[in-house]
Amino acid sequence: MAANARLRQARQVFEWTQGDLAHRMIEAAKARGIRLGALGTLKGLICGWEQGKLTVSQTYRDLLATVYGTTPEALGLAEVWSRNFPIVTWEEIRRGVHPNRGPSPRDPVIGGQLDVSFDQDGVA
Repeated sequence: MAANARLRQARQVFEWTQGDLAHRMIEAAKARGIRLGALGTLKGLICGWEQGKLTVSQTYRDLLATVYGTTPEALGLAEVWSRNFPIVTWEEIRRGVHPNRGPSPRDPVIGGQLDVSFDQDGVA
């Protein structure tokens, strides 16, 4: 996977550190009712995305586009499936089932509540 120069350049145009971008992404996620992981984890993801070592999930692509005020395509982010696609919102956790996939005990809820367990029918 090649480095994503456009993603890094967008951050540099705003003169943001990876930490600055992470903070802005957390705020954008909160506004959508999405809980992201720890700041340090998000900074690591940003580094991996910019270096082309990690795939950017749909949810993160949308958050990055929102933060930068552009489209995912303008940031060089192709639509690719990844393990953490998409992140679960608090409302979806309360309902117990994610609309795009049933939860699995082997696939922990990423970006959701940590102590949620699901039965065979995908209900919390």
